[in-house]
Amino acid sequence: MSRPKRLHAFVDESGQRSPSEKSSDYFIMSAVLVFDYCLDLAREHLVELKTATNRKPEHLLHWSKLKSHHRSKVSEMMGSASGFMGYVSVVACKRVLADQVTMEMNFGGEKYKFSAFTPLSEDEAYLKTYQYLLERISWVASRSQTSADITIEHTIRFKRKTLEEFESRIKKDASCSAHWGSLPDGAKLRSKKDEDLLQLADLVASGIGAAFNGHPRNGVDTSHVSNMAQAMWRGPKKNKLTTYGLKMHPWNEVTRSLHPWLLEI
Repeated sequence: MSRPKRLHAFVDESGQRSPSEKSSDYFIMSAVLVFDYCLDLAREHLVELKTATNRKPEHLLHWSKLKSHHRSKVSEMMGSASGFMGYVSVVACKRVLADQVTMEMNFGGEKYKFSAFTPLSEDEAYLKTYQYLLERISWVASRSQTSADITIEHTIRFKRKTLEEFESRIKKDASCSAHWGSLPDGAKLRSKKDEDLLQLADLVASGIGAAFNGHPRNGVDTSHVSNMAQAMWRGPKKNKLTTYGLKMHPWNEVTRSLHPWLLEI
């Protein structure tokens, strides 16, 4: 097969990027990666997913509207699509990050806890998570000797101008390890009504979200990550899932102890 001309990345999120105590503990961004010659296969797979969940072809497929047994079926089918799709995701552990930017000091025998840095705003938290995802998308494109075309599900209260300014800024940031030669164009913000394959990104991000944020009544469910793991990118040497395909931020002793099951996938 000839070298692909383009790697298409469809990006969606799960959880809230807000730092408030009432928001989700985790914020997830996921990208479904499809080479140009596999786009038709990806769209056929989307139709098959709708059929398996009793949806009509013209209906939008939303994880939040699926019953439990349909979610399991969907995550299994998404895992079986590794022949023509791949997934990369970033999971931001918001409470652990918040603890890292606070300090505790003792004054006169009393302990005081205060912020060591200004907490990230919603946009800043969103863009930092996106940076890690962008890096991974670029690595896949670079290894495939092609360029990436990125489409992001338009999120509430987030402006295109903010994204453009961020992309321009991190190109000059030495700490960003993106392969910019594989990212010739800025990302596009679109809706699922305009780009049907964004529905696949919703399924991946939400399936991962079920393992971290869980459900108010039913708790967390890690089975969907296990089901989809086969299609998650592990890099050229088939590394641990957390190295490339599912990055946790931060990934340290605390988060490893909270999620030991990740090391077994």
